[in-house]
Amino acid sequence: MADARVDGALAVIAVPLNRRLVWEALQAAGASVDFVDGQYLPEGNKSLAGVGDRVLALIVADNARDDGLRIGRLTSSEKRAGVSDHNAGQTSQRIQTIGNNGTLASLCDSAGLTPFINRNPSDLYTAPSTKAATVEAFVGAAYKHDGIICAAQVMRNLNII
Repeated sequence: MADARVDGALAVIAVPLNRRLVWEALQAAGASVDFVDGQYLPEGNKSLAGVGDRVLALIVADNARDDGLRIGRLTSSEKRAGVSDHNAGQTSQRIQTIGNNGTLASLCDSAGLTPFINRNPSDLYTAPSTKAATVEAFVGAAYKHDGIICAAQVMRNLNII
């Protein structure tokens, strides 16, 4: 493991996660690391990012529920009853806005996580999709480390929520 990268990333997220999971989260697809502690990573951090993507959506949806936002549109009977639809569909919109690659890539940069990504040596820069996958992988790493509360803390520390 590259201790300096792991230490730097841990300082950014400010949550003491398992170092192996952090190192996995930092592996861009095509990076020179194929195994982390015996686990084969054919796509870098993508499988951990897949977990993080779903956890991120769950946490955002849970927060939206607490905020009184709706998943879908009003029913016909709600419309007839005069229920306001200004919150209709906003949960899905919030998930899409927060979880899109552009937003997550920007958060990766602003948090200071980008310099620690272990990318393909031939890449001249870190692509937005790589940055977004790294943020999702950190949410996934936090979830794998200590569950949903830990993942939510990482999301707060990275200003996702």
